Amino acid sequence: MNENRATLRPVIAAVILAVSMPVGAQVFKCQEGGKTVYSQTPCGAAATVIDARPAAGAGDPEAAARTRERVDERRRAERASERNAVREDEDRARGEVRRIRAENYDPEKCAAARARIALAEKRDPIGFSYDPDVMEFKQMESLYCGGR
Repeated sequence: MNENRATLRPVIAAVILAVSMPVGAQVFKCQEGGKTVYSQTPCGAAATVIDARPAAGAGDPEAAARTRERVDERRRAERASERNAVREDEDRARGEVRRIRAENYDPEKCAAARARIALAEKRDPIGFSYDPDVMEFKQMESLYCGGR
């Protein structure tokens, strides 16, 4: 473990040094074949150096705060919109379920399904056994009884 730390120290030091050093890359602007070309290396005798360093200073903290607030507000609005869309989808699905139940309501089939469920529950009052017929009767009850 100590060997790993010893080998990582120079790597970590190099990374910290590279990150903390100011960017000193130059950008050259040239004309080649009638087109403007930008390059990291001089591209001819007439190449001009472009100052591509970031602006000095901390910037405007008030402008940064306003920008952050606008971004936060946009995110809040997007989340609210997503929540509303989910609610609308859920409401539409509930309405569809109510419609399907109303269309399929059949008192005779409902009573028959409930009678079959009652018989199965008499055979197994605790409900430990898996009976595919009971599952089918419960699905029939859900379909034909319409949530009643």
